[in-house]
Amino acid sequence: MDQELKEDNPLGATIRSPVSDGTMSSRTPFRSPLSVLALAVMAAVAIAFASRGSNRPDRDGGAFPPECAGLTGEECRALRSSDTVRQLEKPEETVLAALDVCRDVGYLCAEVDATGSLRILRWPHETPIIRVWVPEPPGLPSGLARDLQNAAARGVRAWHGHPLPLSVRTRATGEPPDVTVEWAQTVEDGRLGRAEVEWVRNGTEVQVHVVGFTIATHAPGGTGSTLTPRQIELVAAHEMGHALGLPHSDDVRDVMFPTNTATRLTARDFRTVESLYSLPIGAEVRR
Repeated sequence: MDQELKEDNPLGATIRSPVSDGTMSSRTPFRSPLSVLALAVMAAVAIAFASRGSNRPDRDGGAFPPECAGLTGEECRALRSSDTVRQLEKPEETVLAALDVCRDVGYLCAEVDATGSLRILRWPHETPIIRVWVPEPPGLPSGLARDLQNAAARGVRAWHGHPLPLSVRTRATGEPPDVTVEWAQTVEDGRLGRAEVEWVRNGTEVQVHVVGFTIATHAPGGTGSTLTPRQIELVAAHEMGHALGLPHSDDVRDVMFPTNTATRLTARDFRTVESLYSLPIGAEVRR
């Protein structure tokens, strides 16, 4: 079992944010220094604008919100409904020192050691349950398809309660799932699986969307051989770890190691996910 489990980036999850025309861009939804500077300038302009006059009457009458002092009713409505206002109300980015964070956290800081920083991306604690639907892989004999389906469900379910509850179904239900496992005969670049996750901050809230969760049914290289149920189980566990926000491990025994060398989830896997969920969403750990 030496096939590679490659991902798009060291986190193993493509961090995406939506753009206005409905397509997706690959930029991170969290602030860059330039965007923070731009927002600061916009804030200064807004303060100056507000200070030009006080308590100008609202053209449409009614109470005037404090942030609209000096503006017309139309300007006030535009200001309060704009994305800029919501962005300005976001909390400042949290930067954590690796010396304070990277103690007994499993492999959570392996990325910090490699690149100097790590963004903490995870599901909110108030998430009541993560619903996962695992359909049968198409194009396979029915018995084998069910075996691989059940194996994938076991791999995902291995994370149940660590730290969030999971509901893993092998039949479609009326409730829309948060994660849908998709099957492909092969995945590009010799991968056995791929997880794509979108992390979107809206005000003080963070929404998580798993926009892609793919498992290969066949070994790479054009051999035509299907993966065994045990391999599928480990691939599913690996990709679910990425869907939860985990980075890659630096130990071949862990299921989150980049290549399929593990035999089970380890105590280190569980310690790492618990450490991840003890840190604030969006924080950056820096060396």
